[in-house]
Amino acid sequence: MLIETVDEFCSAPAVAWCVVFDVLLLIMTLSEMGFMKIFLSFLLLALLAGCASTNHVQMGVNELDRSSHSVIIADTDRSHGIFSGLDYRMYFVSLDDEDLFDIRRNEFYPETLSVTPGVHKVVVQLAYRNWRAYGCLLMDSEAGKSYIVKREIGSYSVRFWGEDINGGDPVGVPCE
Repeated sequence: MLIETVDEFCSAPAVAWCVVFDVLLLIMTLSEMGFMKIFLSFLLLALLAGCASTNHVQMGVNELDRSSHSVIIADTDRSHGIFSGLDYRMYFVSLDDEDLFDIRRNEFYPETLSVTPGVHKVVVQLAYRNWRAYGCLLMDSEAGKSYIVKREIGSYSVRFWGEDINGGDPVGVPCE
């Protein structure tokens, strides 16, 4: 069996899914039928998608010490519940020219970045139904602060900018 514990796969917000995961793991262990094990393995893989994080932690960041790094959040709309295709979803595609794609995430790209203080090149993607818009920002982050990347949709364009999450002061400039 490849999966022995649930601790390394599940985060605190997904506790309910993790309990289901434990029960199914127990049933699979006790089951003697080959078909049942295969079926439950596929079911467990589907449930593990709910335990994936949408946060990216940059190398060198200590997440436990909040004063040592800054957090950049994408302004994502999640107001349509199960009809997520109707939401305006914003993701971070790259950070300092490093691709952030990860197959283990639900949306493949993170919605939150934990970064070291300093200037960072952030590429964002806005997804809505079948279209995508991309933007690039140079953001100067300070330790202990949180920022949000916002968007404004025009007639034929999308404008992206960063703000301090507490004060709303603009942070960063568009990439050239």
